[in-house]
Amino acid sequence: MAHNDQDEIDFTKLEKELSNALAADKKYWRENDAKIRAVEQRVGSYEEFKGIVAASHLQPLDRKDGLITNERITQTWNATASKNDQDVEGAMTYSALDDNEENWEVKTTVEFEKRWKLLQSSDKRYKFLCKLGGKRIHQLYKTEV
Repeated sequence: MAHNDQDEIDFTKLEKELSNALAADKKYWRENDAKIRAVEQRVGSYEEFKGIVAASHLQPLDRKDGLITNERITQTWNATASKNDQDVEGAMTYSALDDNEENWEVKTTVEFEKRWKLLQSSDKRYKFLCKLGGKRIHQLYKTEV
């Protein structure tokens, strides 16, 4: 028997081919199971069916995966605005509320809450409540009480 170069077995190539075949088989059965689940669920449209099959490779996260933390994520609403701009606007609003008596009048609860949030000190908030009066506050919130 003569040995030929073509008769030799390339084990790395064979191992790679086997692992590819096993991965393809695993994918086939995973997608087949997803199809069966989708049919049993009686999905409403083909798009839903297709989505379930396409997402069959996804696995739920565990707490040990490290993505769930107790830290609070803070994200600025408008990242392009600088703090200096906000401070200047806030200072102008506070002084406008103190100087102009007509700015104390609010017509809706939304306006009341906006003005309330602008007043950060308790003295200004107390002054605001006194200027409005109990009757006016009751009129604003009577439908919500």
